[in-house]
Amino acid sequence: DEIVFDMFSAFPSLFLVGFFSAMLAFIFMRSLLFASKLANKSKISFFIRPIIPGLICGCFALFFPEAVGLGSETIVNVITQNNSLTFLILLLVFKILMTSLCIGFGLFGGILSPALLIGVCAGAIIFNIPFINLDSNLNAVLAVSGMAAVCSSVIGGPITAILLILELTNSYEYALASIIPIAIS
Repeated sequence: DEIVFDMFSAFPSLFLVGFFSAMLAFIFMRSLLFASKLANKSKISFFIRPIIPGLICGCFALFFPEAVGLGSETIVNVITQNNSLTFLILLLVFKILMTSLCIGFGLFGGILSPALLIGVCAGAIIFNIPFINLDSNLNAVLAVSGMAAVCSSVIGGPITAILLILELTNSYEYALASIIPIAIS
């Protein structure tokens, strides 16, 4: 559901989401390249490489299932509910690690869905920083804006990300709010 918010009061936090999203998109893309280089430097046969991230993801899925898979339900959970800062940071770190390992070691997968989850965590983390004191209505706005910012940086399509937010939320206000972090990221 669309939440009414004051765009002017959201500006400072949207700038923070943009900078944080840019850092995370950079880290995510570098981790993908690092995992690929690591896999290529290893002496492990090309056909056996996918077993390693498969086993690691299987172990993580037993204890932290939100960090593996497409993450559609997790994205909705982060946008609609107020999660703890610890949970969001762990989800962010594990999603970057799992996706990098899987793609770098040869498992089939994309980067759009993980980028959306990483971005939604970025916005929710900014919302949950204790010393910022944001309005409780801004959780969904920051999460959606972070999702758009990381996604636009990873796929290289800022206009596409804005249209994606407009399509997913049916809200012009959310799409307008996402322009600031997208432009910064």
